[in-house]
Amino acid sequence: MLRSVEEFRFDTHEYRLHGVVVPGVTDVMKTAGLIDGWFYDEFSLKRGQAVHRATELHDKGVLKSSSIHPVVEPFYRAYTSFLGDTGFRPLIIEAWGIDHVYRFGGMVDRVGLLNGDVALIDIKTGGLPWWTAVQTSAYERLLVNNYFKCNYPEEIIANAKTFKRYGLQLRNNGRYSLTHYSDPENWLDFVAALRLYRHLKRKENNDDNAINSYRDSGEEISGYNEIRG
Repeated sequence: MLRSVEEFRFDTHEYRLHGVVVPGVTDVMKTAGLIDGWFYDEFSLKRGQAVHRATELHDKGVLKSSSIHPVVEPFYRAYTSFLGDTGFRPLIIEAWGIDHVYRFGGMVDRVGLLNGDVALIDIKTGGLPWWTAVQTSAYERLLVNNYFKCNYPEEIIANAKTFKRYGLQLRNNGRYSLTHYSDPENWLDFVAALRLYRHLKRKENNDDNAINSYRDSGEEISGYNEIRG
């Protein structure tokens, strides 16, 4: 039986393109050294997953308030405060996609309407690390090129060239902060991280094929400028 062109395995968080594993955005950034996970313990990781799940179910209209754990509750309250204060309307929720040119996968938390603009939002619990700017630029690439595996609402299609990127920090005191990222070089930083990731994997595996289907930097920058219009 033929495999689907694109696959995402939720149990292992593994992306596949034509049956070949491609790295996820977070994996690329960790391997390249942008993300230092020493301060993330097991509890924080599981708490973050639970908060993401609660906000996802909320936005899909199927969350039972009785199911919210006390540890999750203040972060969930921060998220609902954000929705109430800003009027953000989520249109794409927890969607995954794979870039066929640069061969990486990613999952966006939210894309929706914020103050009349299309906004891509990455949700963080605890701190809001600097590399969120780089991370969201990779999701921007997936969104602009229609790589996410979901139905694109008309509002997204009409404005996908002019949307904004944000990091949403949810705190354990029920408060939140929203940070806007606009530096176009964030994408070039991700491209550099992806190049380093492939180099390190090639060195690790002693395999020249580990960087297959990867363009030289001149083409990448040219392609990026075309995307940005």
